[in-house]
Amino acid sequence: MKKRFNILTVTMVALVVFNIVCNLVYVSVACVDAVSQTYSHSREERIGMTDALENQQPVSLKLFPTDLVSSRHTVVNAKTGKEIPVDMGHVVAYVDKSEVPAWIYPAEVGLMLASAALWLATIWFFIKLVRNINRIEIFTWKNVSLLRRIGVLMLSAFAASYISGMISNYEAWSLVALDSYMIDWFHSFDTITLVIGFCSLISAEVFAMGLRHQEELDLTI
Repeated sequence: MKKRFNILTVTMVALVVFNIVCNLVYVSVACVDAVSQTYSHSREERIGMTDALENQQPVSLKLFPTDLVSSRHTVVNAKTGKEIPVDMGHVVAYVDKSEVPAWIYPAEVGLMLASAALWLATIWFFIKLVRNINRIEIFTWKNVSLLRRIGVLMLSAFAASYISGMISNYEAWSLVALDSYMIDWFHSFDTITLVIGFCSLISAEVFAMGLRHQEELDLTI
């Protein structure tokens, strides 16, 4: 049982690390490709783009088409050279920096940092929980406390991420409007984090009920 538990734990951690590494590699390749594509343009074009970006700020848009006919756009398929219709689900619009409320950027950065800190704390408490289980300290009040902390931290990380997404949506909604599209206000709703957080809290209460029942039995003997 202990061996199986350790195998499952190591597999889960390995998959998380693999996902992080793959994302870092993907982002690195994309950045290198973007730099090479940028330098394929003339110096005058690059200077003009830099000057334009100094006065502009990117705004991320998650969109739903409201008109499946007029909302369609065309792009060139690089594999065939033919134009194909596309719907814009996630785009980046560039707006004048003076139009963006000053509080939005600090709020988004603060929530991102808070979410990262909450996830680091969650990982730390999870490591302590795994250590206790490997020591055959399973049904203990210490683990109940750890499960409760993990649950609260995950729900807090969910809330920070969701609020950050809502701020980003508000920014997009207040600055940009596209015909035949509506903003997806719930794209940042991370169901997995929410469910795992509640499962951790439920597991903690199950452990607590079992421990209280055992304590009552010990008192009656």
